[in-house]
Amino acid sequence: MPGGFPPPAQPAKLRGRTPLRLAIIFFVVSIVLFVIGGISTSKSDDKANKFQRINITADVPSQLQTITFSKAGGYIAYYEKPGSNDDKSFPRVDVEIRKGPNGEITKIDTPYGHLSNGKIKTLTYKTSKHEGVALYQFHISDPGTYQAIALYDTPAAGSDIAIGTSIGKDTAVSATFILIGLLLFVAAIVLLIIGLVKRSRSKKELAAVSQGYGAPGGYPPPPGAYPQPGQVAQSFGTPPPTGYQPPPPPGGYQPPPTTGYEPPDNPTN
Repeated sequence: MPGGFPPPAQPAKLRGRTPLRLAIIFFVVSIVLFVIGGISTSKSDDKANKFQRINITADVPSQLQTITFSKAGGYIAYYEKPGSNDDKSFPRVDVEIRKGPNGEITKIDTPYGHLSNGKIKTLTYKTSKHEGVALYQFHISDPGTYQAIALYDTPAAGSDIAIGTSIGKDTAVSATFILIGLLLFVAAIVLLIIGLVKRSRSKKELAAVSQGYGAPGGYPPPPGAYPQPGQVAQSFGTPPPTGYQPPPPPGGYQPPPTTGYEPPDNPTN
């Protein structure tokens, strides 16, 4: 309204809301990704624990074992031994399979990943029961029951050949979810720190503003802002100058100017 009082000031909002909200969102999403990654890891571990295993030996007649391939497709022979994930080289284990007692013997010796340089592509796992690394890859076109053997001149104690499908996809999915979750978790911590710093500074600024005129412990009012005892309050103005006489009302009574009291002269006799 023109000439009226100004509208009341709107309360200032605290800064830092956006970083804090994003921090909460990133934190929740990271937890979800950690859970999904953990589930994928659990499935991969369960799959590895169910692999069929062949004991590595040097005694051919007494160590023939039976392995069943339920369907045609690609399979991997994993070398299992405690600490195998940390080894940089692996023994040359001869793995052979044949279908039935009189079947044709198939030698499994194609390195995993089928790299042109002959090196083995890395694919490892470590569960509560087994620790292994992919050694060979092969294909089964005729499912069924096979006899298998794994030969090595000086087999290490507790070492086996595990036969199963690839766990590479499950491992990759688990690692991806966990990595993204970790990045979001770190981002959530950074945003949380930024939001809290902005919120703290905003509170200090609002506290300083609130210590204005009229607030307890605030700044004193400027001279002339309020009337003093014995003075006439002037609305939205400054005190009149000394000796100022207000103008008479139009057409009304005009009192004589006040000059102060003067006593009469003494009468002369």
